[in-house]
Amino acid sequence: MKKKEQALLPHKFKYLSVVIGAIIILIPFTMELLGVDLGDNFHYTRIFEIAFVVTVSIFILSRDKIEDERTMAIRLKAYSFAMIFGVIHFTIHTIMGLFDGESVSAFDVVLMTFAGYFIFYLAYKEKK
Repeated sequence: MKKKEQALLPHKFKYLSVVIGAIIILIPFTMELLGVDLGDNFHYTRIFEIAFVVTVSIFILSRDKIEDERTMAIRLKAYSFAMIFGVIHFTIHTIMGLFDGESVSAFDVVLMTFAGYFIFYLAYKEKK
């Protein structure tokens, strides 16, 4: 019986996401050098957030150069940990927001979930 493979993007997509990420990071610096003042432009901020989330998602969902059973198991554990980490982050900040009147944004939750994924994945990937 053949094992099911995870539906992941080809490894080349990791490079694509790094290039897109670099462009996303360089745009504000380029605008600053050109003298364009974005200020607190709501639309630019939302576009940046969406592009960042898509870019990191492509990076996470792309295969590693060597994708074996160990890597797949680590990836699954990292997904689980990241989800729990994101829920805990959201819960704590929502409770804290009741007292100080600030709410947590969806982007913050997604960002912390990605951070949890990378922390767990890299920590377990380095273990041998």
